[in-house]
Amino acid sequence: MKPGQRFPGAGLRLLLLCALVVSASVACTRKEPAPESTPIAQVATEDVSQYRERLGPELWAQVEDAAWLDGEKATPDGARLLEVIASGGPLVSQERRLALLAAYPEGLSEERLTVAGQYARMTIRGLHDVLDAAWLLDGVDDYERAVLDAAGERTISPSALKLAIEKRFFFDLYRTDPKLLTSRRIDALGSLDPAILARAEQEPWFKDGLDDYDVSLLGILADVIQVNDAIAILETHAYRPLHLANTTLAVVLVGDLVQLNENGFHLVQDSIRDVEAFVGEFQSIGLIIDTTPVPGDPFCHGDGGNEYSVGSILLTSDGCFYEQVVVHELAHAFIGGRYPAWFTEGVAEMVTNHIMGAPAGYGGGTGYIEPEGYYFVGSGAYINQASLGSDLLVELYDLEGPEAMSRFARDIAGQRLSGQQILTRIRAVEGIDRPALERLLTRYFGPSLPPPASGVPAATPPPANR
Repeated sequence: MKPGQRFPGAGLRLLLLCALVVSASVACTRKEPAPESTPIAQVATEDVSQYRERLGPELWAQVEDAAWLDGEKATPDGARLLEVIASGGPLVSQERRLALLAAYPEGLSEERLTVAGQYARMTIRGLHDVLDAAWLLDGVDDYERAVLDAAGERTISPSALKLAIEKRFFFDLYRTDPKLLTSRRIDALGSLDPAILARAEQEPWFKDGLDDYDVSLLGILADVIQVNDAIAILETHAYRPLHLANTTLAVVLVGDLVQLNENGFHLVQDSIRDVEAFVGEFQSIGLIIDTTPVPGDPFCHGDGGNEYSVGSILLTSDGCFYEQVVVHELAHAFIGGRYPAWFTEGVAEMVTNHIMGAPAGYGGGTGYIEPEGYYFVGSGAYINQASLGSDLLVELYDLEGPEAMSRFARDIAGQRLSGQQILTRIRAVEGIDRPALERLLTRYFGPSLPPPASGVPAATPPPANR
């Protein structure tokens, strides 16, 4: 072969190989100029004589009638289609090849080949089985591109991708706000146990296409450990829409007493927008409200999830059904994260104080905060550290104001932070009165107060110990 000579069809075979193995985030296609409205002889530039023998006389006779062929030269789209038809060996029947030839009278564009190869890889199917799919034959639209882009962010199940593409289950969600179409939402379907999915498919809301509320509910069901429990939630309709500022998520109600469930739900709905306005968007895929009484447990509980798991609120006694308490537990569900005891409860009480004008119950602790203190929930040490943290964060709120502390709460939400890391974040709050802050921190942390990081002014002499 002479230098610079190109072997006929080599570029096409490379493109076809790329289509079969390329990931969603990697482009592996060769750019060709789009055909213009000119005679076929001027755009038929690919020598396709090699395919005459590979396809055999019967199939080649059909090829000769194609609009994209001029003698033994084809348009780029036509040559691309020929390479696909000629590939696959004995696994692809003559009928299948003829069907593909008829399905693409103008040839096969680069985009369709790339998309078909990506979809075939993700759904573990043959390229020839994908190319004649109705959604691909009518052209790749923005919704289908968005689904494939989202699916490229992380591995999702083939069943979820098929439902998203072939049945367009997320089209309404995409039409509402394209940013809502994420791999997490698509995978809400793929993570479901087949028995749960089969039961969900019987619901009218499932058949009509999935919006954000529906996807949130499916995500909760996927996170429920017991399949029978998830199916029972669907059969008893133990779920409600929870309206936030810009979206609607699902709440699953757990507990045998209907009135308690309703009371808990309404308390949450009444307060959740205020909590959201202060601490930012809800991090979890949905919320579980459990009103099952726990004899002997006077504490209420809240826990945050993340984009793949569910947040929860446990209202385990009569004392939990008050707005201040629910706001406190909602703060836990929103902020989540993992922190020392003083900050876990202190930041939730700061949120409660902002919304309700007073904390929910912690306060009046003695001694000093232990920066890295982790204790069993409900123990005396936990309650004391939580009370000290509550007093500190409420005073910090009074010192810095709601806007600064709102930004601070959004900054730390969902993270795993040590006491030292939290103090560093507190000292980095914009516009902070540093001398006043250091006096406040020294009063609560005493001798155990870690020094400011480099560049942060040292505190003035502390007043008497707390």
